[in-house]
Amino acid sequence: MNGVNDVFRAIMRESVAEMDYDRSAELVCGASYPQPPAGDDRFAVELSVIDRGGVRAAVSADAGAADEDEAEASARAAEAAEDALTAQLEARHIARRIRELADGGFRVYDGRKGTDRPLAWRDVVILLRATRQWAPVMIEELQAAGIPAYAELSTGYFDATEVEVMLSLLRVIDNPYQDIPLAGALRSPIFGLTAEELARIRIPSRHSSYYEAVLRAAGDLLVAEDTRRKLSLFLDRLDRWRDEARQGSLAELLWNIYRETGYYDWVGGLPGGAQRQANLRALYDRARQYEATSFRGLFRFLRFIDRMRESGGDLGTARELGEQEDVVRIMSIHKSKGLEFPVVFVAGLGKPFNQQDVNGAFLMHKELGFGPRYVDPELRIAYPTLPYLAVRQRMRMEMLAEEMRVLYVAMTRPKEKMILVATADDAQRQLERWRTAADGGAIPDYRLAAARCYLDWLGPLAAQAGMLVRVEDGAAEDGAGTFTAEPAPPVTGGMAVRPDEVAPQPGDRDAAARTDGASPRDGGDTAEAAPPLRDWRLGVVPAHLYGTEAAAASERNEAKEAELAERLQAVTALVPVEGGEDAAEIARRLDWAYSRPGAAAVAAKTSVTEMKRLHGEALRDREAATLEEGAALLRGAGAKQPGLEAGDGRSVSGGRSGQGFIGGGYTFRLRRPRFMEERSLTAAERGTVSHLLMQHVPLDAEPDEALLRRTVDSLVERLTLTRKQAEAIDLAAVLAFFRSELGQRLRRAGLVRREMPFSCAFPAERVYPGAAEDVRGETVLIQGVVDCLFEDEGGLVLVDYKTDRIDMKQWDRAAERHRFQLELYADAIASVLGKPVTECYVFFLDGAQTVRLK
Repeated sequence: MNGVNDVFRAIMRESVAEMDYDRSAELVCGASYPQPPAGDDRFAVELSVIDRGGVRAAVSADAGAADEDEAEASARAAEAAEDALTAQLEARHIARRIRELADGGFRVYDGRKGTDRPLAWRDVVILLRATRQWAPVMIEELQAAGIPAYAELSTGYFDATEVEVMLSLLRVIDNPYQDIPLAGALRSPIFGLTAEELARIRIPSRHSSYYEAVLRAAGDLLVAEDTRRKLSLFLDRLDRWRDEARQGSLAELLWNIYRETGYYDWVGGLPGGAQRQANLRALYDRARQYEATSFRGLFRFLRFIDRMRESGGDLGTARELGEQEDVVRIMSIHKSKGLEFPVVFVAGLGKPFNQQDVNGAFLMHKELGFGPRYVDPELRIAYPTLPYLAVRQRMRMEMLAEEMRVLYVAMTRPKEKMILVATADDAQRQLERWRTAADGGAIPDYRLAAARCYLDWLGPLAAQAGMLVRVEDGAAEDGAGTFTAEPAPPVTGGMAVRPDEVAPQPGDRDAAARTDGASPRDGGDTAEAAPPLRDWRLGVVPAHLYGTEAAAASERNEAKEAELAERLQAVTALVPVEGGEDAAEIARRLDWAYSRPGAAAVAAKTSVTEMKRLHGEALRDREAATLEEGAALLRGAGAKQPGLEAGDGRSVSGGRSGQGFIGGGYTFRLRRPRFMEERSLTAAERGTVSHLLMQHVPLDAEPDEALLRRTVDSLVERLTLTRKQAEAIDLAAVLAFFRSELGQRLRRAGLVRREMPFSCAFPAERVYPGAAEDVRGETVLIQGVVDCLFEDEGGLVLVDYKTDRIDMKQWDRAAERHRFQLELYADAIASVLGKPVTECYVFFLDGAQTVRLK
C-alpha cells in the first residue's frame, strides 16, 4: 500500500494524468495483518529489470542486412522476434522467482484461519497489459519449470505442438503428396525419424515428391535398417488409416490413432501434459461436432480448419484447468479489476504503449474534432497540420492518463507481495538516466509526458530507493546467479524529506496522516520533493542467465528425443524396454495389491432379493440339492422330469422373481419388452401386477369385488397397467386378504406404508457369513422395498405378499423359505424407525392363505 501511494504521489498529477493523487485519493490500510518482525524485507516491493544487452543490436543487424524491398517486412519480423524474446525472458525470470518464493518458505496470511500458511500456486497471479501474445509464452515457460499455469485464452489452439502434429498426420492421411506435413509427421514422436534420417531419405530422390522418396527408401537396402523399419511401420499404418478415413467417421479415426500410436498417453507425460491431452480431446470433440452437421469427410474438415486460420480465426486452448484450481493464474490487468491476490507479478512494464490510434493518418477527437494531414498532390507528400498536431497531443495525453490508471489497477491488486518485471536494452545506461531524471526528487511533467512505457515512470523512482540489488552473473554453476546488495549511490540534487516524516510500518492506518503529501498539485512548485519509495528493491538481471536468444528455449536434445521416440514405439509394440531410474518405483506401483482382497470380491451395496439368492436358507439349500440329485439320476436314466426344465419360468424355490440357484450360481432376468408381455405373463410379471393392485386398493371403503374392479380400471386408464396385465390379477385372492382379520387390522391402522423403499447399513459378516476374514468390520448397504407395514395397538406389523405356487398346500414350509428376507426387513425397519417389529406375516395369493412367522 505504501509503495502504491509513493508511486502515484510522484507521477499522478492533473497536468499529465487528469487528476491529482492527493490525500483524499490515497490508499488507507483497512485489512488487519500481523506485524512483520523488524528488519523483515520479505514483503518489500521488487522491481526486476532484465538487461537484454546486445541482443537487440544483433536482431537489428540481421534485419538491416535484408534487401531494401524487404526492409519493412524484416522490420516487422525483427519487432515480433524482440517481443517474443522479451516475453520469454520475463517468463523465465518469473518462473525462477516463483520457485524461489515457494522453496524459500514464503508464507501468506490466511484471513479465514487467522494464521499464515505456505505459499500455494493459486496465491500467485501474473498480470499483463494484454494476454493475447504473451500469455501462451508465459504458460509454456512456467510449465517447463514445473509450475502449473492457467490463462483464459481465445487463441493458440492450432499453434499447440500436439495439435499441429495431429493435423499434419491428418493431412498426410488425406493426401500423402504434401511434403511439409509428411516431414512433420515422420519427425514427430509417433514415428521418431531424426532430421538426419529425413535428409538421407531426400538426397537420392531430390526431384520427386517426398512421399515417393519415402516409398523408395522403404525398399532400399542401402538405407539403414532402423530407418527402413520406421518407414515400413509408417506406410502400413498409413494404408490402414486411409481406408478407415474413407469408410468410417473422422472422430473414430482420430481416437484410433490416439490409441494405436500411444501419442495421447505420451503427451500426458510431458510438462503441461494434462493441458496437452485436453487439446487432443478437444480436437476429437470438434471433429465429432463437425460430422454432426451436413458436412462429412476428412478433406472438408481440413479445409474448414484452413479457412478458419486464413481468416485469422482461432480457437482457445481446451480448458483443462479452471481458475479455482491450484495453478498460477495469468490474466489481463483489465480483468483483474476488483480482485486481490497474495502475490502479484506485473510483467511487460518495459513494453511500449500502444500508440496506433495516435499515429493514424486521420485523427478525430470528441471535443477538438477532425485532425487531417495535408496532402500535396504535386509533390506527393503529406505532412501534419496544426489541427492534426493539436488532436494528436490531446489524444496522447489522454492515452498516458489511461495507461497511468491501468498501472494503478495493476499495483493495487497484491495483498502481500508485489514484483514488477520489465526488460531494458541497456540497463546500465538506463540506471544512469533514471538517477538524473528527478529534479530535486520530483519527476518533471515533461518527463512524465514523454514516457513510452511504464518503466519510464517507475525506473526513476526505484533508482532512488534505499537499496540497489545487482545480479552477479556466473556465480553459480547452473547460471542462476546470486544477488548482492549495496547502498544506492546518492541521487543528484538530493531527495528532500521532511524531518518529521516517519517511515510507516506495513499495515499502519495512520501512515497517510504522518506522511507529507506535498506535491505540485497541492500548490507547491514542481521542484518540490516527492516522497521516497520505502521498502523497494531494484534488481538488474543479465539476460544471458535465461538465454540470449528466443530460439534457445525451443532447442531440443536430439539424442533424448530419439530415445523417447524409440521407447514410445517399443511400448506401442509391447516390446520390453530397459528400466530407467524410475523403474523400481514403476514396478512398485504396478505390483501393488490391495491389502483386503476379500472385501473387494463382495458387493458393498446390494438388495434383499439378491441376498436371498446368494445365501438362502438351509431348508431351501437342502431342497435344491435333493432336486438336483434327482434330476441328475433322471438324466442318467434318459428320463425327463417335468417342472425342472430351464425354460419353465420359475426358480427351484418357486419365488416370484423367476431367479434361483442353478449349479451353484444364480441367474438374473431383465424385464421383457412390453409387446411380449401383451401375449402372456410370466410368474414374476403376474406377481408384479398383483403387488401393484395391493398397493392402490383404497382402505377407507368396504372391500368388495366392485371396488377392486374400479381400482383396476383406474390403473388401466392411467396407463399404469395394460388390459392384458389387469386380466391376469387374481381378484378373489386380493379380496380374501382385505376381508381377512389381517386385512381388517390394516384398514383400521393409524400408520400404513405400502411399497415402502428403504436403505440400511448392516455389518458385512451378517450379510456374507461365509466371506473371508478381511471382510469383517466392513459395512454393506442393503436396499429393499417393504410390501406393507402398518401400526396398530399391537405394534408394528410387517406383511409380505407372495405369488409362489404352493404344492400340496404346505403353507408353513413355504413361508419358512422367506424368513431370511422378512428378518432383514424387520431389522432394517427397527433401525430406521427406532421401533421393533412385533409381528411378521406372509400372505400367499396362490390359495389366499396367511402365515405368521414367529
